[in-house]
Amino acid sequence: MVVDSIYTDENLRDFNRARALAQYIRNTKQPLSVEGLAFLNDVKNSVYKEAVDELNEATIKEIKEKAAKADKRIFSASIVEGLEDGKAILDKIVGQYKGKIVYLDVWGVGCGGCMTYLQHASPYIKYQLKDYDIVYLYLATETNEENWKYYITEFNLISPNCVHYNLPRKQFYAVENYIGETGIPAFRLFDKEGNMIKLALDHYANMEGFKKQIDELSKK
Repeated sequence: MVVDSIYTDENLRDFNRARALAQYIRNTKQPLSVEGLAFLNDVKNSVYKEAVDELNEATIKEIKEKAAKADKRIFSASIVEGLEDGKAILDKIVGQYKGKIVYLDVWGVGCGGCMTYLQHASPYIKYQLKDYDIVYLYLATETNEENWKYYITEFNLISPNCVHYNLPRKQFYAVENYIGETGIPAFRLFDKEGNMIKLALDHYANMEGFKKQIDELSKK
C-alpha cells in the first residue's frame, strides 16, 4: 500500500493502513476483498486491527440483512428464458401488469448516473406520484447478486409496487436496442395496454407536466 512507502514508524504505518481500509469499507459500503484482508492481517496493532475487523463484519451483516429484504421484490428472469427479441422480453415482463401504468428504469450498480438518480430523483418522483397506481420496474444485467440486493434496499426500492429483474447481458442489450438506448440510466413509461412511451433523462425536471402525463394515462 502507498502508506507503507510513506510511514517508517510501524505504529503510524498501522494506523494509516487501518484508516485506509476503514475508509474503503465506508466509501464503497462493501467488505474487504481477499487482498484487503491480507493488508489487514499485516496490521500489528491489535486495537487498529480489531476496529477494522468489527467494521468489516458489521458491513457483511448489513449486506446480508439488506439482501433478505430485497428478496421479496426480486423476480426470476426465467420468465423470459429463451427470448432474444427486446420487444418480446419487455412484452412478457410488462404484460404481467396489464391495467397498470409501468415506469421502467434500466440501470446498473456500476453506473454513477444510475446511483445518483436512485438516491435523489427517484424518491422525489415517487412522492409526487404517490396517488397513482404505478408499477416501478427495474431492469439490471448480470449484476453481482449481493451488490444488487444491497442497493435495492439502500435506495428503498422494496415497496410493494417495485419489481426487479436481473437479466442476462444478451437480453439486456436486446432491451436497450428495442427502446433505442445505448447507455444507462434509461427510462420508459408503459400505458395500461403495454404501449411504450419514451421519457427523456430529465423527465422529472418538469414535474407538473410529468404528473399531467401520468394523470392522462391513469384515466384511459
